[in-house]
Amino acid sequence: MTKELMLSHMLLSFSILFIGIMLLGILFHVMLNLKLNIKKLVIFSLILLFPFYLTRLTSSFPLIFSISSILLILGSIFIFKFSTLKSITITFIAQIAALICDLGTMFFFSQFNISKEQFSTNINLMILGNLIANLMLISIIVFIHYSKININYPENISKKRKFGILINSLITLFLISPNVIYFISSPFNFPKTIIIYNVIAIIVFFTLSTYNTYKNNELELKKHDLENQRLYNKTLNDLIDGLRLFKHDFANILNCIGGYLTLNDQKGLRKYFSELIEDYNSINNFSSINATILNNPSIYGLIVSKLYAAEIKGIKIDTNITTDINHIQMKIYDLCKILGIFLDNAIEAAHQSAEKTISLSIKKDENYEKYFIAIENSFSGNVNINEIFKKGISTKGDNRGLGLWEVKSITEKYKSVMLRTTVKDKTFRQELTIDYNMLKAVV
Repeated sequence: MTKELMLSHMLLSFSILFIGIMLLGILFHVMLNLKLNIKKLVIFSLILLFPFYLTRLTSSFPLIFSISSILLILGSIFIFKFSTLKSITITFIAQIAALICDLGTMFFFSQFNISKEQFSTNINLMILGNLIANLMLISIIVFIHYSKININYPENISKKRKFGILINSLITLFLISPNVIYFISSPFNFPKTIIIYNVIAIIVFFTLSTYNTYKNNELELKKHDLENQRLYNKTLNDLIDGLRLFKHDFANILNCIGGYLTLNDQKGLRKYFSELIEDYNSINNFSSINATILNNPSIYGLIVSKLYAAEIKGIKIDTNITTDINHIQMKIYDLCKILGIFLDNAIEAAHQSAEKTISLSIKKDENYEKYFIAIENSFSGNVNINEIFKKGISTKGDNRGLGLWEVKSITEKYKSVMLRTTVKDKTFRQELTIDYNMLKAVV
């Protein structure tokens, strides 16, 4: 073989391997239901290209599997900025998918009575094998995308849950590895029925393991929804108790007013009346948040509990909610997290200001097919909107400043979400614009 032909084969091998690594990166994003960053994907593939190529030169499958797994995990953490748990989980699932592709490729060549020696010494067959494996990987990506099986972990997942996920991954790996090592290290001319059986068994095991992880994460998210519902119920009970107390004292209120009128104490009556108005406004603020209009227990519970906390601190609250938000192109869990951070920051800043005001509005523009969620609050001091979204930057002291950085990380996952932050006349405003999901609305 001439040098030119060898060089062309090497370049072709690099290209196919590069595409394969890119497909693994795409698989990561599909499994996590994240927006794809092409620039980071290319960097990820280029950085891992040469280590992957050198790793594949060894004939030891355990060594190839171990090194490639470590590279994928590190690449996910440092390039895609995934959490360690997410990186380990998706790398494990991606490696199982890659093994299924390798077994499928072996089955393909076994149909033509091609031995492993022929395959490993013939560059054309190796390139063809990689192409077939990449096509199978594309099929897996398409299947996961359209079946909507995503691996989504709550941000504050418990350590016990993390440990359980890692143990489950290791057990699955130990069960599958001996089988795969045998087939990878054996010639292609073993019984076809055994290949078919093992490929089907691994696919079923892989599917059930992924589905189990998906369902467990779904339960974890529902647990957070129930927590928001619990907060809502507690707040609602507090409001109902306050209303009952107010009604119980109504007769006493009338008697007090009658006493002021009998004594013609106008000054005392005005003071007493202003105190009654404060209590009335406290109840009226929350009655304006209509649960039927908002129509989402998680969001409703979160908003009511936060605004009740603001009311206790003497903050004036103005709400204008005219629509539900069940058709947004965004996960409710992520929206709850953002609203919680915004409202916590607004309460703290408003409490420290002289005006002590917060306003919340949720509106929908059907012409532009968008939702608008805006939170405004008064504040004291100075705010640099170019700095507040950086990690660790806060006006609240040391070891703070993760909230808005986390908000930015969440919004960057969605093409459908835009965040606008403004400061004007001692008023801080955060506005979320979220696309309206027409398909979900019709259903």
